[in-house]
Amino acid sequence: DAGIFGLAFINAPTVGHAVYFYEQYLHLIVDSPFHDLAVDEKQVTVSWSYWPIIPAVNQFVDFRAILFCRVLRRIVGNDWYPSSVRLIRAAPRDPRLHRKLLSPQIEFAARMNCVIFPSSLMQVKSPNGDPRIFDFLVQACARESEQLRKSSDLLHNVEHHIMSGLPTRSVSLEWVAAKVNVSERTLQRKLKSRQVTMESQTDAIRRQLSDQLLTEQKLPMEEIGFLCGYSSFPAYSRAAKRWDGEGPA
Repeated sequence: DAGIFGLAFINAPTVGHAVYFYEQYLHLIVDSPFHDLAVDEKQVTVSWSYWPIIPAVNQFVDFRAILFCRVLRRIVGNDWYPSSVRLIRAAPRDPRLHRKLLSPQIEFAARMNCVIFPSSLMQVKSPNGDPRIFDFLVQACARESEQLRKSSDLLHNVEHHIMSGLPTRSVSLEWVAAKVNVSERTLQRKLKSRQVTMESQTDAIRRQLSDQLLTEQKLPMEEIGFLCGYSSFPAYSRAAKRWDGEGPA
């Protein structure tokens, strides 16, 4: 029920419209968590994550997953379940409620929160969808998104997208430029005017996040390396030695 975002989601004419809208404009109601959408011939994967430093992360994970499934059920029917659901949270003592609300095929302690369902579902029409209302609300969200983009500091936006992308992708100048809606050359020039580079900002954010996770969380070193965007523990260990003169501990 998040304002025009929630109304647009409900009035989407098909599941596909709803899911693509969700991916494009989720930033209007969620500030920092990573989110992504992958669609292929067989399945759709909606992914998101919260940093472990966020308090009460289990409640955030449960709420977001249940809300997404609940909204899709308003389109496809209350008997629908995703093919599978993966959650980063630890397994509850009794997982029966999660299986009932989300999916019988649920995995806990996953690296990324995911809701997975067949790509054929994207074509299902919503019995309550209204294309005219949906288009109007999408335009309103687009205007709000543009205002948000213009009012935000570029460097803050760059840092936000670097942090959101670290666990699942190789953060590049090309990818961040697309996220902040400027050309690679323009982004490079604007970062240079602030006496920073894409590489220096990524490295600084990795170091900051590593320090926080090492201090505040009891996680395996390999998991901390993954959350900081390193594909292997040796790569993370080399970075930690460069930062502090010794390996992570």
